[in-house]
Amino acid sequence: MPTPIDEHYIDTAWGAKLRCLSAGDGPKTIVLIPGITMTADVFTHQMERFASSTVRVVSYDPRGQGDSTKGWDHHDYDTRAEDVNNVMQAFADGPVVLGSWSQGLFEHLAFVRRHGVDRTAASIIIDSAPRQMCEDPTKEWGWCQAGWLNPSSPADAHIETWILGPTVDRAGFNNDLITWILEDPNPTSRAYFEKMCAKTPDGIASLLSAMVIPLDFQDELKALARHQPTQIIVREDWKGVAGQWVSKHAPRATFNTMPRHASFWERPELLNEPVARFLNDTLHWGV
Repeated sequence: MPTPIDEHYIDTAWGAKLRCLSAGDGPKTIVLIPGITMTADVFTHQMERFASSTVRVVSYDPRGQGDSTKGWDHHDYDTRAEDVNNVMQAFADGPVVLGSWSQGLFEHLAFVRRHGVDRTAASIIIDSAPRQMCEDPTKEWGWCQAGWLNPSSPADAHIETWILGPTVDRAGFNNDLITWILEDPNPTSRAYFEKMCAKTPDGIASLLSAMVIPLDFQDELKALARHQPTQIIVREDWKGVAGQWVSKHAPRATFNTMPRHASFWERPELLNEPVARFLNDTLHWGV
């Protein structure tokens, strides 16, 4: 029998309402943060796997995304961290495992920066890096090359792709993004992600890409891995640089890989099985 998934709307900072999905009804809670332009629906397979009479699984559409409030202001990461806080307060009565995918990690670690590491029992990081810019992403764990910040280095590549792209050519931006994240970008999968991404207005998609440029949460991730069980799962082509960073700065973390950025949606077992082992081995949740 399919797991019932309930829809809720909660109030949060600056008058925004967040659409939330919740499954299960237990004292233990998993909160999952989706990535840029994505919605809570991307975690349906995880809700179906982990929700039970003892575990509640919650995700939400971040502000500006999905069916949450589409305001044009207050997309700073202090505010988005308070959105995470409000979701936790609305749904969690006991221990919380906070998980994040892609750019959602910045909301996750912004929450840590504001509230510390004691509010959660464990953390799960799904194919993301703790900083946006680095000198050489082929050798360092970061999303984009920072060389363009030097006045002598052109900004064209980053600006055209991530900041101008969603506004100037949203169809092209979505096509490139969906092709990159999926193992098999077939018409059905494309249609699913295109419908989901289209709910984020073009300008907000550009704004969100611009807002992350200065973000660096390496210290927060190091603190998490020192103080609580932390699982880091990255796509195969990030295995080297992410693995080196984890080995040096977060050696207690559990480290796994999956083929592509959204493989957890295409083949849920690639995420669900290592997460189940992680929760059972570290927190003894019995999932």
